[in-house]
Amino acid sequence: MEPPKVTNNCTGTKNLKGIFKYGYDSACESVKKNKSALLTSSQPWVSYDKVVTR
Repeated sequence: MEPPKVTNNCTGTKNLKGIFKYGYDSACESVKKNKSALLTSSQPWVSYDKVVTR
């Protein structure tokens, strides 16, 4: 599964982290309102699970 490109549609900046099954999670990314970020794991063979806020 491709890593998620997420868009922050909230009212302010959010810290987002991509959670991956059976591997390392992405780094926390600060994403401003109406901007996008690509959340990737350092292990390309792992499967994307979800995005969480930190």
